[in-house]
Amino acid sequence: MLAKRVGRNDGRVHAFEPQQPLFQLMCANLALNGLLNTHAWNCAVDEKEGYLAVPPTNYERGYNFGGIAMASDGAKGYRVQAVTLDEAIGAEQISEAGLRLVKLDVEGMELAVLKGAASLVTTFQPVIYTENNIREKSPALIQWLMDAGYRLFWHLPFMFSKQNFYGATENPFRDNAGNPILSVNVLAAPPWLTVDRADMQSINDPDDWWRSV
Repeated sequence: MLAKRVGRNDGRVHAFEPQQPLFQLMCANLALNGLLNTHAWNCAVDEKEGYLAVPPTNYERGYNFGGIAMASDGAKGYRVQAVTLDEAIGAEQISEAGLRLVKLDVEGMELAVLKGAASLVTTFQPVIYTENNIREKSPALIQWLMDAGYRLFWHLPFMFSKQNFYGATENPFRDNAGNPILSVNVLAAPPWLTVDRADMQSINDPDDWWRSV
């Protein structure tokens, strides 16, 4: 969807996936959809260049493989290269339209990724949409975004949508108590973006947490 929104000739999408089987699946999807404007990277993204480890994972069993967190270099698993967005993409590779959006779902490494993209964030002030579902890591992430001049909002979409492709009516995404599962995210709006959404609560303090919304 993002690649099609960018347009075939108007810009580029950079997509990073360190897990080899998921990277292959992403490339297959890009090829099947003829998306020539997307650069697929088989590596992790971090605060500094180096290496991380993908934990041992059985990809033949059912699991949310998007919820696997990277481990430090030398941990069990297989080694993958880690890059920074400032070095991998760099301002010189950005078109005249600028860098408009950074989307993060990196299982607790959100702040590290942003620190490694500090130059891009300062130069282009992109919209940042990031997962933020780890309570103890939230204050530092929110503080960094506020210090960078962003206005922040909680965005809490349900995992299940009645407008799904198969027309399913039963929500399979529930916690142990039977409650529908939310995706906990923060929309970070730069000064140039007007946000007029009555369904999103402003974040006014680093210690704000979504459960109080």
